[in-house]
Amino acid sequence: EKLSVVFVLDGSSYFPLVASTATLLSLDNAIPSILLVGVGYDLDPALSVVARMLQVLARRNRDYTPSFDEAFVKEMNDTYAQVGSTYPAYGRPGGADAFLAFLNDELKPFISQRYPNADTNDSAIVGHSFGGLFALHVLFTAPESFDRYVAGSPSPWWGGGALFASEAAAGLDIDAQLFLSFGEL
Repeated sequence: EKLSVVFVLDGSSYFPLVASTATLLSLDNAIPSILLVGVGYDLDPALSVVARMLQVLARRNRDYTPSFDEAFVKEMNDTYAQVGSTYPAYGRPGGADAFLAFLNDELKPFISQRYPNADTNDSAIVGHSFGGLFALHVLFTAPESFDRYVAGSPSPWWGGGALFASEAAAGLDIDAQLFLSFGEL
């Protein structure tokens, strides 16, 4: 049996939630069997919890944002200074296209090779906040990358709302399914 593949961004945080939800839904046959892939970051366990959190924050700022934002980097420098650190250069925003290339050109082939019943041509991506921004960026710029998109509380304000220009340029005829949610407080 071929399995649809669901890529869960911020895997360290959201994979357990998505796995539990998928398990419950599959019990009632509400969804078919799927292969879940948590996408996260390799962190040094010897680092403090705060240091690991700062590393994840910088990496997701880089990977999930479609453009550079100088004011955001200044804000991050101020935030990191409050805990006696500096914002790392590797956290430079604007790496969404490079991250998408990693997913399409490296991770999907790795999953296909390692799991022969995985159908990476039938896939979904799940992202929250900047992960949701990334999912929508991909939907509007490379919609063939996934069949289904889940964007929870995305960050449409990024880049002065450039996401809306990407949406307009993409048009209305995108062959994909989208689940979009917003929540506040």
